[in-house]
Amino acid sequence: MSLGDFPGWIVISTCFNIASVSTRTFLKPSRETYLPKYDFYHNISKMNECLRHISTQYSGFVDVEMQYRSRLGLPQYVVHLTNFSRDNGKSMDAKSRILLSYGEHAAEFFPVQSVFYLLDNITRGFDLSPRTYEGRFTRFVLNNFDLYLVTILNPDGRVLIERTKDHCWLGTVNNVDLNADLGDEKSTRIMAEPECRVIRSLISQEHFDAFISFHSGRRKIFFPLLEEEGEFSQLSDVRHLASIMSKSVLPQYSVVPLKTFPSGGSIFAYAANERKVSFTYKISMWKNKEKRQTNSNEDCFSSLNPQSENLQAELETVHTLYSTLFNYMHYWKQVQLYEEARQLEDLTGPKMGPTLLEVQKSDQTGNGLIVRLEYVPSEHQKVRTTGCQTATGRSTK
Repeated sequence: MSLGDFPGWIVISTCFNIASVSTRTFLKPSRETYLPKYDFYHNISKMNECLRHISTQYSGFVDVEMQYRSRLGLPQYVVHLTNFSRDNGKSMDAKSRILLSYGEHAAEFFPVQSVFYLLDNITRGFDLSPRTYEGRFTRFVLNNFDLYLVTILNPDGRVLIERTKDHCWLGTVNNVDLNADLGDEKSTRIMAEPECRVIRSLISQEHFDAFISFHSGRRKIFFPLLEEEGEFSQLSDVRHLASIMSKSVLPQYSVVPLKTFPSGGSIFAYAANERKVSFTYKISMWKNKEKRQTNSNEDCFSSLNPQSENLQAELETVHTLYSTLFNYMHYWKQVQLYEEARQLEDLTGPKMGPTLLEVQKSDQTGNGLIVRLEYVPSEHQKVRTTGCQTATGRSTK
């Protein structure tokens, strides 16, 4: 089924009808100082509209998959981005494969908005000269990465908020916290939830170099401490990338090691512990510095998300996080290919011709392998777009 065959009004009306007979029929609106304005933030209907446009306009490098569904049958949009014209075995092996997940917590609007901002940046540069920053950024991403973006993992919870105005609601329609990592039997069952099938399936099918689960409400980057034979260990490269990403955004994020247990059932623990994804993180992207949530049913939106009028500036600020991630992962991948080629040379003998990579290694910092980064956007090279791209290259508001 294509995205165009599934109109947004059907998505909303179907979910509303089913949600009305759910166990949370009598949810009350939370007490909020301010609420999101949907000419700034995307609701479910707007997300559907944006993704339909992007998949139609940029089919050469964007594929929107709709095969995964929530408990209530809503699509969990998976956006696959890469240069499909270079999609052959050799080319794909040289690309870094990354899975990014958004919208696990229904009330956290900001991370979901950041993925649409990322999509705006990537698609905008396609129509521009490679001499421009936007054009270089787009070509760099598409030619060097195989990106999978789960744009909203928990659409049921989001629609529940849109219907009830309870902006404190984090869980699924069954009130399951997909981000819980309790290390017990209850958390183990989280990965059995219908919403988690997309993560299980993608990680099983693809060999991802990195997985990141995005959140809001704090400014922290969590990386896993893995339990090995009763002791916890960490990889220096994983911590090093966390440190680099934390410094790419001002004010800096805190970097926090998080113990993951074999029985831990969160998506984060599943990717790190069970599936052994090389770089696994949980990133909380935004925090309201001026407001603390004093009541469990009060001012949840403002605690988790910026005001609508400040949304654009906040999205521009966190966008450097993506640039930093892509830079590091690209050169990390090149190092892996270099090492594989060197090992093959040791077995089969040297090949004729120059080497493809020039890698600088250093262990002086104690942070593991350091590679020379050649593509680092400056603070003044931010792309400013709002909403979804139109056929003319302008943004709709």
